[in-house]
Amino acid sequence: MDMEDLIRQITDSVLAKLNETQGYDPGERTAVFSERRGEDPVRIYDLTRMEANLTLEEARNAVTLASSRGYRSICLPQWLVAPASEIARGNTLLATIVGLPGGKAMTQAKYAETKIAIQNGVDVLVIPMNMDMIAEGKRDEARLDLMNASIPADGTNSIVIAMVEIGDVPEDRIFDAIAIAESAKADEVRLSCIVSGKAAEPEMIGRFIRKSGLPVSVVGGISKDMFNSITACGVCGIGASFER
Repeated sequence: MDMEDLIRQITDSVLAKLNETQGYDPGERTAVFSERRGEDPVRIYDLTRMEANLTLEEARNAVTLASSRGYRSICLPQWLVAPASEIARGNTLLATIVGLPGGKAMTQAKYAETKIAIQNGVDVLVIPMNMDMIAEGKRDEARLDLMNASIPADGTNSIVIAMVEIGDVPEDRIFDAIAIAESAKADEVRLSCIVSGKAAEPEMIGRFIRKSGLPVSVVGGISKDMFNSITACGVCGIGASFER
């Protein structure tokens, strides 16, 4: 048996065990989560604290801050979701990212992470799309990857956000990714500049919003000075790590 077959066998075994567990109902979904365009900027703010060395105390403090200020969501690393979920109920939803880095993880691994996150109490699942597939024109493969990764969210109140790393990707491929996310039944598209570290220009964001059939949020490289200009584009959410 080669290494690839061994990994597949182990993954299938893990998924079988996960499927035996009870599903987690994260509670009542906030119907207006992705429809807050043009409102108070604080209400569309997604506080993002994905540092690898983030402590449990820091995570809980971030949740308390987000809840007290009425932020749209608080995004934390997978391993801090369960303890943070104990205090995250209320006006602010608890989010996490699966399939790191860059959406290149195996679909089975994304599925397993999604399943565990829901069981741990997450409300919002941010699933990075496989931009390598999209860059190579493998639209069907990219769509199936996203759809299968989000299967555990079916029948729950969890919100699925398809994250598109726009960095140095040509605009036509980004439009492809947005169309794929829509066909995969995602609830929202998140344009990410996390890898490049340079925020997208408001004009570019506006073009994506006009082309998208889904609400659009942005994350990565956003300074306090840029916040209001990006809000004016009509985004439904803005993710950054500073306090508003």
